Amino acid sequence: MQTVPLQDVNRFRCNRHALTESLCVVTVAGEVDLDTAPTLEAILLAALAPKVSDVIVDLKGVTLLDSTGLSALVKAWQVASERGGTIRLTGAARCVQKVLSITALDQLMVMYDDVTAAVASCGQLSSGQQSASDVDGSLPPSYQALGDRPTTAA
Repeated sequence: MQTVPLQDVNRFRCNRHALTESLCVVTVAGEVDLDTAPTLEAILLAALAPKVSDVIVDLKGVTLLDSTGLSALVKAWQVASERGGTIRLTGAARCVQKVLSITALDQLMVMYDDVTAAVASCGQLSSGQQSASDVDGSLPPSYQALGDRPTTAA
């Protein structure tokens, strides 16, 4: 019988790249779950360095996003919101988009098809999309009830 490591580095990758003084891109690939979400959260919070207010999270390579991954995204959104910034999500596969939709995170964070579109939008959100500063840092009622854990309240 083969022993499987607690966190298989081949199933999860997360990197950050500063594009400007106030904008960072975090690229995520693989499974974001109980084992890997703490790494994602740490990288997202590190990406929100003192002068960074906007983070683009490229989810193109994400194959699984569970509640702990959603929590990491919400925590990053809260920090960005406090700074008047945003978390922009890009490249989410259909299965990830479905999770974001069910939990209403697609209403909380601006979503784009790719990183290029998200970068182009920086500083100019189109009408109908909210920046974190537009909602003054508050979470929707379904999130407030359980702190930062998303729910699917009916």
